[in-house]
This record gives sequence, structure tokens and C-alpha cells, in this order.
Amino acid sequence: MAVQLMLRFEELLLVSCSLTLTTPALRKLEEADFYGSVDQRYRFHERWLASMGVSRNPAAFPWGRAGVARDRSDNVYIYIHNRNNRWALR
Repeated sequence: MAVQLMLRFEELLLVSCSLTLTTPALRKLEEADFYGSVDQRYRFHERWLASMGVSRNPAAFPWGRAGVARDRSDNVYIYIHNRNNRWALR
């Protein structure tokens, strides 16, 4: 499985990160089929997050929030926002 990790910093503080998980089967899909698989990719990310002990989407913790999201381009990812991320924790 390929994992893409993105970290977001604001004012030199880590505020959030995102993980995009791509299985070998999904890497082999043509572009149209890949974007047509958004629901499948969303469920896959939810299951992976649940296997890490986070069964609710989104989940709130004393340190922040975690969950699965998709952007306008139908990219699916797991997000983790910590207390430094003031706009996401409102």
C-alpha cells in the first residue's frame, strides 16, 4: 500500500496532517475508474482508521479530531487536527 503523508504548519506549529492510502488495486485503475471509486476509497479509509481504534467518523479527542474526508477533486484522506488548528476545531 502506498501512503502519502502531508503535514500542515501555521506560524511554525503543526496544526494538522492527512494520510492518503492507495492500495495496489486502486493504483492500477484508469483515471475515470479511479475517480468513480470515491465511495470505495472512502470506506477503505474508514475501515483503516477503525482498525487503528478510531471507530467514529469524525472522532473527538482531548488533543483534537480525526476522521475521513474528501475534497472537491474526489481525493479521499484521513485527517488529524490537533489543538493548534483553531479553524478546524470550532
